[in-house]
Amino acid sequence: MQTFEKAYYVKQLLPVYGVALRSLNPQTTAFYESIGFKIAPKEPNNNPLMLMDIWTISDLIEGQEDNPHADPVC
Repeated sequence: MQTFEKAYYVKQLLPVYGVALRSLNPQTTAFYESIGFKIAPKEPNNNPLMLMDIWTISDLIEGQEDNPHADPVC
């Protein structure tokens, strides 16, 4: 969750698209998809580049601020 919070606050100062990562295996790909990451277009099935856009991150962070007792995303 700290990564998402940092991206959210950087967005306040600079134009940011989102958070990108490279998945290590099918299990991590499934996990990241379950929390909202999408596989980038034209990526191979093994070790895909995955993205979460800043609008999704903003919704997550602002939802946490509205409900501080909610379970964190990850």
